Order: sequence, then C-alpha cells, then structure tokens
Amino acid sequence: MATASKELKNTTYEAFIGVLSVVSILNIALIYLARSDAVDAVVEIMTALLSAIFLADFTYRFVTAESRGTYFFKQFGWADLVASIPIPQLKILRLFRVFRAYRLGSEYGVRNMLRNFWEQRAQSALLAVLLFIILLLEFGSMAMVWAEENAPNANITTGGDAIWWAYVTITTVGYGDQYPVTSWGRFIGVLVLTGGVALFGTLTGYLANLFLNLVTNVLYNTTMTDMETCFKAVRADVLKGLTLRSERFGIEPEITAKLFKRGARVYEVPITYEGRDYSEGKKITWRDGFPALWALVKYRFVD
Repeated sequence: MATASKELKNTTYEAFIGVLSVVSILNIALIYLARSDAVDAVVEIMTALLSAIFLADFTYRFVTAESRGTYFFKQFGWADLVASIPIPQLKILRLFRVFRAYRLGSEYGVRNMLRNFWEQRAQSALLAVLLFIILLLEFGSMAMVWAEENAPNANITTGGDAIWWAYVTITTVGYGDQYPVTSWGRFIGVLVLTGGVALFGTLTGYLANLFLNLVTNVLYNTTMTDMETCFKAVRADVLKGLTLRSERFGIEPEITAKLFKRGARVYEVPITYEGRDYSEGKKITWRDGFPALWALVKYRFVD
C-alpha cells in the first residue's frame, strides 16, 4: 500500500495514461482490420500525438521518481521510454503502462482512489476532458472518413482531411472547407459537434480560470487556487473599508485584489454546491474573463 501510494500519481492521471495505452494498442489492430489508407493515416497522426504524450509521461515519472534507478529498471521505465518511439513494433510495450495502472489501482484500493479523485477533482476533471477530446478526435475522424471517402463529391477523403475536420469541429471554429455530404457523415458530424461544444467549453473555462489564478498569484504574491470563488466570507469592518466600483462579474477580482492589497489573510475552504446552468439564470460567459483580467491588473496599481 505504501509502495503503491508513492508510485501512484493522481488516480485519474493513471487512468488517463492507461486508457491511452489501450487505444494505442487497439490502433495496431485497426491498421490490419480496417484495410483503408485513410484510416491508416488517421492512426499514424494519432500515433504521433500519443507518442508525444507518452514521452512526456516518461519524463514526468522519471523526474518525480523517488529512485530513478528503481523506476527505470524495476518498474519498467525503460519500456515507457522505448514505447514512446512512434514505431508500430514497439507499441506493444505500452502494455506495461496498462499493467501498471491495473496493479496500482488494485493495491491502492477503490476507496482510496475515489478519495484521491475527490480531493484533486479539478485536475481529475481536466484530465477526463482531455481524454474524451482525444478519443473524440480519433474515433470521430475514423468514423467520418469511413462514411465519406467513397462518396461522390466528397471532400473528406483522406486521414488528414478527417483529422482537420474533427479538430476544427471540436474547437467550434468550423472553417467550412471540409464538410460531410452523406447522411451518415452528417449524423457523425452532429455527434462530434455536440460533444466538442461540451468538452471544449469545459476545457476553455478551466484554462481561463487557471490563467486568472496565475495572474492573481503573480500580481499579488499569493497562492490562490480559485480566484473566482463561489463564496467570499469577509469581516464586516474589512468589507466596509473597501471602495467597490465594479457592477458585473468584475466584482469578484476587485474584492480579491483589494483584500490582498490591504494585507488581509485569506483562507480557502472547500465547499460542495450544485451549480446552475444557463436555463436556470446563469449569466457569466467566456467574455467576462476579459473584464476580470483587466480588474486584476487595474486594481493592483489604483484603488
């Protein structure tokens, strides 16, 4: 148990790497089963992406290992490194990552994994979103090129076309240079677009909040993890001493900025709540991130 907890990273991270390892091995079978140059091209592009992720994973494990020699030799770090090379014959070594994830999960226990997931839910949610985006990119591309490549007047006929279409669809850019012409292709397009809107919206919201936290910590020399916090509890005498000027969501960073400028000691306490959606009256959008950033910068220098 102690050994597992030291070797184990974030439980969602282990699941993230484990699932991607399974996908990379599945891709080997797809190359032989699909018998399609377009699908092969999708697999090759995704193999390059997965290889970069696995190389980053090896580097992360090697740098953070309690004993780098133990990790490299006894915990099969050498297999992690070799399997990161984008050569089909070496991808089978990624099974070591799958076995590691299973072994660590079994030794650590389901209850401890769930507690770890809850305690690090922000990072866990980010990894889950990234995983689903990668899966949607790969299998959405494969499904689209399968439906479109032999259709008359089709413009999504290669793996590169399909990857490009899926990427701009997931990110909701939608250039319109590639689009489905078959009924099956349009159905797949609806699924990818719907999933992309939900996933990419979640990802951009998380990254925007991460960026605002970074700006807060740099400008005010602090270690906040959630500047746009749901609730703020402030002593009445301190709050009455603040001259607040914002009228919309800029009030959140303004209060934070002015509290830190006055040397207030801030404690972050975890809470549980059910957030409302736009149908229930939620009004904040991604555009409100710009006034928040401006408020953080402005109130660092003026009052």
